[in-house]
Amino acid sequence: MKKTFILLLLWMTGWSYGQDLSGLQLVADYPFAGNADEQTGNYQPANTHNVTYGGGAVYSNGIYQGNGDPNYCWIETDDIQELTGNKFVIKLDVKIEENYKPVFVIGDLYLWLSVDIFSNNELRVLTYETGNFNGCYNSGFIAQLNTWYSLGIMYDATTRKLEFYVDNVKKIDTILQGDLDHHNETNLLNTNRAWGKAFKGYWKNLKIYGISGGSNSLAVLHHNVFNIYPNPAEQFIKVDFAYEQKANIRIRDMQGKILMQQEVNNHRYIDVSSLSKGIYQVEYIYNNRTYIQKLIK
Repeated sequence: MKKTFILLLLWMTGWSYGQDLSGLQLVADYPFAGNADEQTGNYQPANTHNVTYGGGAVYSNGIYQGNGDPNYCWIETDDIQELTGNKFVIKLDVKIEENYKPVFVIGDLYLWLSVDIFSNNELRVLTYETGNFNGCYNSGFIAQLNTWYSLGIMYDATTRKLEFYVDNVKKIDTILQGDLDHHNETNLLNTNRAWGKAFKGYWKNLKIYGISGGSNSLAVLHHNVFNIYPNPAEQFIKVDFAYEQKANIRIRDMQGKILMQQEVNNHRYIDVSSLSKGIYQVEYIYNNRTYIQKLIK
């Protein structure tokens, strides 16, 4: 009876309980319970430096890589290509030990989405959006240090709708001024280079949901395997792939429709002048796995 009353109260006050996962699949799963392995098999283990494990979680000591301290802590997932899709959800359990720090960040050199804890312990979502707009969205939620919270982010690119949850209760529900401008960086980290700071505390149960299916269910971004340039492009792109001298290249729109498909020699150009301005996926298939780079035109 008490639980029913609480749920009714949440509905009446406009809060939603839990992220909408309809149409999404679990595409990346990093428990961080004793190692950095990814559990679905879609992605490689996270890159880590100077982390410790305990209590079913990974610990980040808050020492930033760029300050010259060799004891810096680094946690970085593989490139999660579904974060460039039309909709994604990120869930992560955290225990924060220090404020005015990032909690998690997407993008290394070109960070475009982060959850941070400010000096007053409020959790906020920071974004980088098209039009050079830096968004700061206040949750109004004041976190207690050394307390476990389950955080959630939902983004729908078709509507630019952003939602942020704490313990499955919606704290932010907004429409962004511009599209999230990810510049093909889709790794999730414990470090914010813009701040020169690293998260201090514990992570566990990182789960990322996205729109995936068919050959894209095993698609990953790896710049050392496959690359295209210039990007953004106007008329031609040049392809560079590591494992073959000739390969089939496909170009899809963001709805998954194949627009172009051709066999290309390594270091050769593809004419993309017929494509309208927008965002596309360029696919390179090798050894039954699809590697993707985002193309901006």
